[in-house]
Amino acid sequence: RRGRAGSRPPAFDKAQYRRRSAAERCVSKWKQFRAVATRYDKRDYIFNGTLTTAAIVIWLRDTVQEPSETA
Repeated sequence: RRGRAGSRPPAFDKAQYRRRSAAERCVSKWKQFRAVATRYDKRDYIFNGTLTTAAIVIWLRDTVQEPSETA
């Protein structure tokens, strides 16, 4: 069904969609790391450490600007 807003359903919540989109993008970035995508780690606390390390690497990559972006 289509709501009054065009192609969106009647119960479309913009804020909820934004939060969900951010979470899905984060998970897709995590899955670019082989250790996270395949889950080689046997214990939960080691896997959580792998997730933390991947999150730090992603954060550092996003904060460093490419040389082409500064020109």
